[in-house]
Amino acid sequence: MKHIIKQVPPRPFEDWKQANPTATYEDLSGEPKRSVRVSLMNEQHGICCYCECRITNDNFHIEHFKPKGLTLFKSLQLDYNNLHACCEKIPNGGTEEHCGHKKGITWDNKLVSPLEDDCEEHFSYTLDGKIQGADERGTTSIQILNLNSALLIASRYALLRFFQELPDDDKQYEIDSHLNESATWFGEFFTMIHKLREVI
Repeated sequence: MKHIIKQVPPRPFEDWKQANPTATYEDLSGEPKRSVRVSLMNEQHGICCYCECRITNDNFHIEHFKPKGLTLFKSLQLDYNNLHACCEKIPNGGTEEHCGHKKGITWDNKLVSPLEDDCEEHFSYTLDGKIQGADERGTTSIQILNLNSALLIASRYALLRFFQELPDDDKQYEIDSHLNESATWFGEFFTMIHKLREVI
């Protein structure tokens, strides 16, 4: 899980909320919604808020970290800080839901938020593509989000194999490029590569 630094909410979204004080998330559409999608994609540099797989404008949904379907969090359904870009329901080649769609309306106070400065420290990775909890919060988050779905394990492993099979002269350059924090789009599974770079 990569730390997300939230930006200023997009103006069309804020103007729409001000003009529609009783609106719900289901009322959000058109340019206000499009502006939110663009803003979320940009601030997350094109990776899912939970699993860090690549997302594009056509294959992600707006995720409510604190579920909008729970009465407890009804007031947060249009809170920009509660909105993230999350991967599609069942990605191509997958058979299991994961991330936001798997979480649904499940809530646990131990769930790690990508807005936490140290969110990455709750997880570790293995060279076979699996993610592990470094503590109880990490373990709980992996279970709720199904971050060890078969597809995610296979995708992480394939990326690790790609780097492992590179000639030594190219490997460092490719890893550095993948982990370029100033890039428009982050490399997929950024945190895993960052944590395992010395053993790849």
